[in-house]
Amino acid sequence: MKITSQLSFISLIFILINTSIESLGRTESLFSPIGNFRFRSQSFPASTSLGPSSNPTESVEIRARLGFELEIPLKFLLHSEEQYVRKSNLKDSPKESIAYPIQNYISWNPNGFFDIKYGRQQLAFGSERIIGTADWNYKSRIFDGTRINLTSFTHSLAIFQMSIDKDSGGSVPFGGNHQFTGAYLSLKTFGLDEIDFYYLINKNLNLIQPINLKTLGARIRHRSESFIFEAEYTKQTGDIRNLVINDEQKDLMIGYLFNFDPSKFISIGALSATHNYFQLFPSGHRFLGFMDYFSRRSIQDLYLTSSYAWSRTLKSGIEYHDFYRINASTSPYAFNGTSAINAGNVNANSKSIGKELDLFIEKKHSSLISKLKLITSYTTGVAFFNPGPYLDKNLAQPKDLLITFWLGVQTLF
Repeated sequence: MKITSQLSFISLIFILINTSIESLGRTESLFSPIGNFRFRSQSFPASTSLGPSSNPTESVEIRARLGFELEIPLKFLLHSEEQYVRKSNLKDSPKESIAYPIQNYISWNPNGFFDIKYGRQQLAFGSERIIGTADWNYKSRIFDGTRINLTSFTHSLAIFQMSIDKDSGGSVPFGGNHQFTGAYLSLKTFGLDEIDFYYLINKNLNLIQPINLKTLGARIRHRSESFIFEAEYTKQTGDIRNLVINDEQKDLMIGYLFNFDPSKFISIGALSATHNYFQLFPSGHRFLGFMDYFSRRSIQDLYLTSSYAWSRTLKSGIEYHDFYRINASTSPYAFNGTSAINAGNVNANSKSIGKELDLFIEKKHSSLISKLKLITSYTTGVAFFNPGPYLDKNLAQPKDLLITFWLGVQTLF
């Protein structure tokens, strides 16, 4: 799909139009700059697939985005944003340094109710368990296609037809060439903050690894003065590489708000996904621990999370996860959702995979430079993973406590 090159030409045309309009005396700003710079250094065990904890390695990631939004006559909007990424990963591996469009689309919103967007764009729905930007990844996930939004005060409906390439950030299971079609309905009714329903069709045109999946799901989220509640259920049918899929995932979370403040909370929850559940395109880092060892497939997780805003600019958080296999005869799966962990011997008696503890602290700072507001955040954290009996019995050697830590800086405007 040549969307990005087409829109680069369109960008030039509309910049010329903007210049012409300004020359005719229009004074309001049609042009808004967009920028994002991120640096992150991370130290982690030598193998990200639960290998030996000795000889830790480091990763250094740099991501820079620069672009603009341009208002066009007749209610059009042009969004063009380029991304440069550079990553130095494991020892002796080559550095990656590439530049490409991260978002490059044109949208039309004639009345505030109807909006259509065409081009390269990011998708995020609900809490991003099913479809998300995967922004923790240094590339982030991108789609190419068309999205239509219908929006009112209490309802919204998104209908989309997208493709996703194997070079996109985040996990893209079974390679590229995914054709992704769906509808996502969000309601605010029955006294609840969010009630979502979605129907998604995912096909992979790669003839070596064909995918034909249908996903149907629902999500509820509500916050009262002191409590927050969220539940999501997803049912999946179809086939992957001639494997018949009839699987599901469930997620439940209940939290308490300190002083009626959503930035100060503690929550407990549980999630489970059956053995052949296909996790689609989530922001996985949000839900299964900062180590990013596991995917939402063939797993159960009992978790506790807490975040506390000490001020408007300082917050800290903690997460605890207790991971189990969905049953004693199947393997858990790595973060990409397709690589089984120790598939060669899955009959160890224990279902316990391991426990993870994550800690972080974040400081934000804002400044104004020539009417441009900059927001900079400084984040540091550490994660501990203690392998359970299943891993000790199935890996070549018992594993000690695994530790990773990171330090990041991000500025956006």
